[in-house]
Amino acid sequence: MANPEQLAQFIRFRLHDLGSQNAHHEFEHLCRYVTKARFVSNVIPATGPVSAKGDQGRDFETFRTYLKDELPFSVGFLALATEDTVACACTLRSKDLRTKIKSDVESICSQGTPVDQVYFFTSEGLASGIRHEVQDEVRAEHGVELEIVDGAALSELLADPELYWIAEEYLHLPAELQPPPPEPDPSLPGWYVKLRGDWQARTEPPSAFGDLLELSRCLRYATFHDDASRDLAGWMQLTERILNSHPDLEMRQRVRYELAVAHLRGTGTLVPAEQHVLDFFAELNSVNSPTLLSDASRLLQYCSASSVSGTSNLTWPQVAAWIDQTRERTRICLEASPHHHARSILLEVTVTLALQIDNTLIAEHPLPPGEQIEIPVGEFDYGDLPPVHPQMPLLDLDGGMAALVELVDALPDARMLPIEALTERFSLLTPILVGHAQYSKVRDGLDAVLAAQGAHDKVAHQCLQRAMQLARTGQLLHALRELHEAKINWWHGDTLHESLHAMNIIADIYGHLHMPLAAKKYALAVAAIAMQSTDDHDRYYVPRALFQAASYDHQAGAWITSAETTAVALLAQLQYTADPINFGRFPYLKYAITQQQVTFIAAQQHRPALVDPLRQILDVAGFGQHLYESITESNETTSWDEQQWIESTDDMTAAPFADADRQWQTRFSALGLRWRVVSDNHRTSVLAAEEFTASMQVLLVELASLDPLFLPADLEIEVRTPSRSGAGTFDFDAQSSQEHPDRWIVDAPTGPVDVDRWPRQLLKVAVKILIAHSMLPAREFLGLLNQAFASGLAHKLEFGRPYRELADLNGADYRSPAAAVHVPPLGDPDDFPDRCAPHLKSPTTPGPGYSTETALAEVRARYENLPPVLRHSLPRLLADPSAFAVFSELRTDGWKDWHLLNALANLVINARITARHGTHTAEAIESYQRHLREEQHRPEAPDDPSIEPSDVTRVSLEFALGMSATATALGWGLQFNRNPIDSASVLTILGNRYGYWIDDLPHGDFFGWSTQHNPAEPRPRDDR
Repeated sequence: MANPEQLAQFIRFRLHDLGSQNAHHEFEHLCRYVTKARFVSNVIPATGPVSAKGDQGRDFETFRTYLKDELPFSVGFLALATEDTVACACTLRSKDLRTKIKSDVESICSQGTPVDQVYFFTSEGLASGIRHEVQDEVRAEHGVELEIVDGAALSELLADPELYWIAEEYLHLPAELQPPPPEPDPSLPGWYVKLRGDWQARTEPPSAFGDLLELSRCLRYATFHDDASRDLAGWMQLTERILNSHPDLEMRQRVRYELAVAHLRGTGTLVPAEQHVLDFFAELNSVNSPTLLSDASRLLQYCSASSVSGTSNLTWPQVAAWIDQTRERTRICLEASPHHHARSILLEVTVTLALQIDNTLIAEHPLPPGEQIEIPVGEFDYGDLPPVHPQMPLLDLDGGMAALVELVDALPDARMLPIEALTERFSLLTPILVGHAQYSKVRDGLDAVLAAQGAHDKVAHQCLQRAMQLARTGQLLHALRELHEAKINWWHGDTLHESLHAMNIIADIYGHLHMPLAAKKYALAVAAIAMQSTDDHDRYYVPRALFQAASYDHQAGAWITSAETTAVALLAQLQYTADPINFGRFPYLKYAITQQQVTFIAAQQHRPALVDPLRQILDVAGFGQHLYESITESNETTSWDEQQWIESTDDMTAAPFADADRQWQTRFSALGLRWRVVSDNHRTSVLAAEEFTASMQVLLVELASLDPLFLPADLEIEVRTPSRSGAGTFDFDAQSSQEHPDRWIVDAPTGPVDVDRWPRQLLKVAVKILIAHSMLPAREFLGLLNQAFASGLAHKLEFGRPYRELADLNGADYRSPAAAVHVPPLGDPDDFPDRCAPHLKSPTTPGPGYSTETALAEVRARYENLPPVLRHSLPRLLADPSAFAVFSELRTDGWKDWHLLNALANLVINARITARHGTHTAEAIESYQRHLREEQHRPEAPDDPSIEPSDVTRVSLEFALGMSATATALGWGLQFNRNPIDSASVLTILGNRYGYWIDDLPHGDFFGWSTQHNPAEPRPRDDR
């Protein structure tokens, strides 16, 4: 049997042969039947012989049919019937077609009934350029549209199974060339096919409410499904006829709504249905039905979008007025205290209308560019929600969220209310809503309703929808929370594949947050779980996740470990994938090669002792061949010093080859704490150090949204493991150095993992370190930890196998080819840049307990209480030019007058105590504090000991202010859980979180700034 292309070629040959047979009539009949089947159905032959032009140039033409308006459904003949006047002409001429076409069109347009369009058929081919020129000329000269169907197009039409009978009849083709009929469309559901058949056969017009329900169902299906889109016009025509039966208000409104949606979503324009929209809202104030108000809210969403997109003539002010009208009508209906179900519908309408985008504000204040994050969606389709800018203005955010809270509380008593559309819209708007105080309550409530229905997979789906929306707009911490919930809700056999995918995205987000060991932990977990899965499809994740883990090693500066993980990933690639070295199919292979090329080139340039070990590691299954192909060329063009290698990427958290020296190390930063974790560079110690680091990174990310208020510090953590003889005999523990409280020693057990005990002990050690560096009282910090546990901290820290088992990819007997080589990392380890992710930087929002009123009250108290303490010292110091210069310099640098007074008072009071009681010691701290309390509020006497002008230096005042900063922090209810205290860090916290460098009040000119000079003999100053 010939294929369609071969059949079309054969038909074209027979068409060409008609000219030599002078078969004008056969060609005319052929063209008429093709026209009726594919272009215009209501055609009849013209009279008069073709060759004699007795047909006025028309071989066949349309006739007027009224059936399309009368019959219930336009299919077959009626689907192609036209109200335009169409004339058709055809020719077998092979020469000078241009002249022939224009001549026949001239005859058609100059005689008989005026026409709107002409179809011209020719058995020969016509170049596209000539066809377009002729069409333009005909349009310009006669004002009609011309369609030219040449031999090539006609041949393809006749090769269609439905039209082949025409070719068989008039071209005398053999029946055995008949193409097979198309398979029946299996995509149309049986109910739809049956209803369509019923309405095609029906003669009476629709009028009953039952008719509307059937038509609405079919109309919606044809609107939103391509396989039924050809029926859309027929369903709209039938539905519109209901309005002719003078239905009641509810039916009228339902019909208008259905037609408007069908036009906009089905045809892409609302223009033909705009009168229905106008009529709908003209009668809205008579509506009391919650269902119709729900239709109104959805219709307004469509109208809003079309007014902005240009798919209607509606304007935004017009739509905004309808929104106000509908909100008011809904409010009136709610005040009537409807039953639970009706109230829930009305609350949903309130939510929908309040959370409409405010296009007026967008026009007045264009949105700034939003952050966009690429996340690995992979093969999954999660609804493709459009990105939403987190600063998109809504009409009434607070009102909408308040109604959502009411609705969530009402849902248990309104179980018949479908909430899919509500949850979908909530997910869509999540980037805007997530910062609202009621967001968590609403989110948890909606998820709880789905969970109560047993739909945990739907809960997971919505979690992932929200996560994707948040991640796309750069809100990674919020996205992470949603992903962890998706992971848990999908955590069972039937949906394990989806859970693995959520974990894959979790790892990617940890990587974006510059927490590479946490990211590696999740990537390794994906690989291990996928390997143990009974579903072969899950094995797809094994090599992909291992390559992902290798990339996080690379990010952490562990370039030797990254190469070793890559080698294992390659073996998994060979085992679990078909066509394993297909770079187009597996793009992560190319990324892995690029990373390892970077490692190899850096080793060649700066650590040549590592070149041979790297070759041995990476020569797996021919991978080295791909790796070394472009290394020579790259090495010649990429010649960097060690610092340039460090600066080559801004997401690397530690120096390259941080795992190649005798001491293993890694770095990361979060929430003001800069971490350096070190251990001996042997297998058990490194696994323990990575395990500690991974857990600490997960914990810090979880605490980031809870504001643990860490005092900025550079921490060094040494992870130690015992000798093999003591393996597994003790738990995790941590101790800080007495001399250096930012240095900690963490003792980690080895041997068989106690999966019940170790995670708790590891968390206990992590919390011990974090509490010591938080400025919150211990009870408040533990309260934050309880919140974290309530949000799922346990399953975020540990799931499946322990980290050291996941990461020990090569086993206890493996000895790295690089084990005997000890070289330092690239660059200066003490000069590595802080690579803290923006999402994990110390907050600058007001700190816990801060209020402007309290702060200003403290400032006022200082201006009232400090000048008397300096009554005689301050004028004397101001008279000294050098002291005055120091005051001026600090004031220029941002010190307020109360800072100067505070620091100066500390110097003066300390000098007074020292002169009278001697230098205080650590043992006499209680007596010093007693003397301090006595002196700090006592007005200065003329004979009190004081300081000399030479004691007033920038260093002395900064030290004194730092000492007072500790007291200021305590005044805010904060606490210091470690000693000694770094006053500079305390000032950083106070400045960033407690308005320390901003808050001030009008006050007296204590320093004589208004004179713009240092008076030789200062006048008495206003103590206030």
